[in-house]
Amino acid sequence: MSFLDCPSTEEYHTAALAYSKQLHDNVRERAILILRTKEDEEEAKRLRRQADTLEQQVEAEERKAAEAIRIREAENRRKQIPLPPPRLPTPPPQVAPPAPTPPAPQQSSPVQPAPVKPVQSAFNPPASAPATQAQAPAPRLPPQFTSQPAAQPSPPIKPQPSPFQQTAAPAVQPPQEPHSQSQPSQPQSNGLQVIPDADRLVEIHQNLKKLRSFISTQNDPISTERVRQRDGSMKEKHVTVKTLAGEMRRALTRTMGQLTDIAGSNSKQIVTIRELLEKSLTINSAPMQPQHFMCNPPQGPVDGAQHNGDVMPSLFLYLLNVFTKAIVNQLSSEASTNPKIAEPIGIVAHTIISHPKFLWRGHSFVGIIMAKFRTSLPVVFGVRGSETTEQGRQRLGWRKGDDGWISDQEHQDRMRGLGAGYAALCLRNYSKSARVNPWPPSHYWNAMGLLICTPPAERSTTQVIVLTALIDGYERKFLEFYGDMARCAMRAAIIDFPRSSSDKTAAIQTLSILGDKIKRDLGITL
Repeated sequence: MSFLDCPSTEEYHTAALAYSKQLHDNVRERAILILRTKEDEEEAKRLRRQADTLEQQVEAEERKAAEAIRIREAENRRKQIPLPPPRLPTPPPQVAPPAPTPPAPQQSSPVQPAPVKPVQSAFNPPASAPATQAQAPAPRLPPQFTSQPAAQPSPPIKPQPSPFQQTAAPAVQPPQEPHSQSQPSQPQSNGLQVIPDADRLVEIHQNLKKLRSFISTQNDPISTERVRQRDGSMKEKHVTVKTLAGEMRRALTRTMGQLTDIAGSNSKQIVTIRELLEKSLTINSAPMQPQHFMCNPPQGPVDGAQHNGDVMPSLFLYLLNVFTKAIVNQLSSEASTNPKIAEPIGIVAHTIISHPKFLWRGHSFVGIIMAKFRTSLPVVFGVRGSETTEQGRQRLGWRKGDDGWISDQEHQDRMRGLGAGYAALCLRNYSKSARVNPWPPSHYWNAMGLLICTPPAERSTTQVIVLTALIDGYERKFLEFYGDMARCAMRAAIIDFPRSSSDKTAAIQTLSILGDKIKRDLGITL
């Protein structure tokens, strides 16, 4: 008899437990095997998907790299293409009009030839024919720049002690006086101005100083507002023009500091600046005659102009001056290291200064902007000077710090930024705009001519740096306005000017290498 026949024995239970354990182990091992097989299959699927994704990414990057190589090769082939022949026939019709050899800045003659006088300066064309198209100045400006240096200003009329309550005559007359007096044959060295109306800009700058002093005295309350105190109570506070001017000045300066060189990113800043200026037109500030801040004031009302009266609010004119100072300060500090910022600053300046709401009798206040440039960047207006003398540095716009004159590097960086900014202000295309260009491209041509025509003995590093800043980055725009005449002008500036300079300084060498840059980027050999 076996123990299996007796279920109640110990041996029976031990055998049953061993059998059950063996069955359990077999099931467990089978389950583990199936689990590991499933995990391996899932991992294989995951790795397969990852490999497919990577292969797709690699194929996309390879296609992208191949297209980039195609684009680069196409650009290289395009740069090697010579200048297209269709431009060559353009100069003959442009050369025909300058038979009377008018001065270079008169770009208004193609539109209104009758009012233009042979001795007018660079500041009269914008007022006599502000609607001149972008391509119009080319036939009036020979590449030799020989027509400008013969002009010489006469002393302007001194601004009255209180220009805010005088008649319009003192502001209108100074720009016209130099034309009625004799001109010396040659400009003297060391800083005498070549453009006669440059003195009018100096007078406008002095009037702006008087305007700032005038605003600082406006302490009479013009309204009241309720202000909550720390204890929760309300108290009435008097609002004056002086306090409003300070608040709006800080807001405008802060907004200008937010400009970037990214295309389309400055629309909010433009709206904010425009709203501040529009608000200043509604505030009850002292009226002031706009003629004191214009190069060529209009003689009477203009049909369709939004502001045709004899005066405008002084707070509005003050904010335009703040706007100008912010432009110059930002160009001085940022455009020297990032020249690309000059372009959006120029766009914002033109958008605001040419806005119909901010015109007086259809004319802009661009004289306020250029008055600041006349003192900060005098060389583009024909001023020359020695960098080794006190008077020469003052004429060249060399700034002083707390410890005297700023260093050479700081001055050169400042001139570089202002030069790029002046080019951005001049080379604006209004051909597709209904507005009038307040500072047309002929002033850019004037500036180049005045710098290039400087005798070698009177040249300064400041002039060379500004000339380089005017050209670098603006070659394409210059060619768009003047075509082959711009090509001749750039050859005179980049090839002939350094060749005729006795001192081969670092600034001269930097100017010389622009020719290689133009050949590389535009495919043009000067």
